[in-house]
Amino acid sequence: MRPKRTPERRKCIICWSWYRPHAAAAKTQRVCFHSECRRVHRNRQVRARRREDQARFRIADRRRQRRWRKANLAESASLSRATLPPEALEMIEENVAKLAEEQTMSRARLRRQLIRTAQISLERMAQATPVPSS
Repeated sequence: MRPKRTPERRKCIICWSWYRPHAAAAKTQRVCFHSECRRVHRNRQVRARRREDQARFRIADRRRQRRWRKANLAESASLSRATLPPEALEMIEENVAKLAEEQTMSRARLRRQLIRTAQISLERMAQATPVPSS
């Protein structure tokens, strides 16, 4: 019976130190046994995969974010319509109409547009309400 042949030494692609790859992974192992090297290599691989298939990862990220928000922000997000002034309800309806038109809008663009709409609505409300004189 032939003795087991140990894999030849290689250089780690992260820290450049010499190591002997594990026998089961001798053909594919590229990093040494140090946990820091393995962590850096995994992070690089994940970044490369995300770059190659951004659409799939964005969909997964959105799903994950929705689940987290549903679980953690449900209580604080409720707003009573009874306590809102009529102007605020009109502003909400305007925003809903705009959202229906622009469903493909990015989150940053949507945020900017909502801020602009809120500023315009607040200016209208300030002009419509008379200032009490003393």
